[in-house]
Amino acid sequence: MTYRIPPLNALRAFEAAARHLSFKQAAAELNVTPGAVSQQVKGLEETLGVRLFDRIHNGLMLTSEGQAYLTPIRSAFTNISAATEMVAPKSSGAALTIGAEANFAIKWLVPKMSAFQRAHPDVRVRIGEATSAEAVARGEVDIAILKGVSAYGGLRCDLIFQEMMFPVAAPVLLGDDRIDLASVAVLVTNDQATWTTWLEHAGAPSLADLERIDLASRDLAIHTAMAGRGLCMGSSLEEAAALSEGRLTRPFREAVGCGSSYYAVYPPGRADCASEHTFLTWFSSLMDEDGSPSVNLDPNHQTAAEA
Repeated sequence: MTYRIPPLNALRAFEAAARHLSFKQAAAELNVTPGAVSQQVKGLEETLGVRLFDRIHNGLMLTSEGQAYLTPIRSAFTNISAATEMVAPKSSGAALTIGAEANFAIKWLVPKMSAFQRAHPDVRVRIGEATSAEAVARGEVDIAILKGVSAYGGLRCDLIFQEMMFPVAAPVLLGDDRIDLASVAVLVTNDQATWTTWLEHAGAPSLADLERIDLASRDLAIHTAMAGRGLCMGSSLEEAAALSEGRLTRPFREAVGCGSSYYAVYPPGRADCASEHTFLTWFSSLMDEDGSPSVNLDPNHQTAAEA
């Protein structure tokens, strides 16, 4: 089979210029001059017989032909990179770079890393920041954990979990007995709708039938719950550390989704690479039965209907 393929350097210049919408920024990434990038793109346009960019006063704009060409070209580069990793994987000293949004990394991912390293001392992981799937496409990270990303070019976007909400309390509030919703205060901030949804889902009494304390902020509710003053609505992400460390406990099985879904974004071939496969398998194993990151339930946790 004869492949009609333009020069790879021209394709790299086009992809970088399309990503940055700037010849100058593409040149800095490729370590060449802006003039060289411009000439490469111009030569590609002449080869294809179409205009890929409209040159505007403050940068570039992809034409419809350029946009249509970009997606498969980016996918091809992603597949070439993944195939290269399969044939010539990183050296044993190289780290697997996991990118995540700062909030997720600080509150959930980083605290879990010590457990991962104990279980897999042969896989060295480096945590970086990634706010979009483009960080994977550019090769800045090997895998990105991102919220609300469901498709991007030729990358795989696997739904990992949905952030869940459920009541949390200080262990001292439970003591040795099962918790009784009718005997504790429910701490409410701007999450009344979540409380209502959870109570309906759990088959529990309505909010109007429970002792209720209204608080001005979620932070105040969490600290009040930690002090043993009542139940507040917790998040499988935000309260992950407090639950793992035993400062809070989750007394009921039921949980409701809050709409925030997280995806693992990576090139298709990376799932077959040893370190990536190990990390993705471990990551998936942390999911609780309700689809949220695994958190510590009270040993005597119950359904709300049993309370």
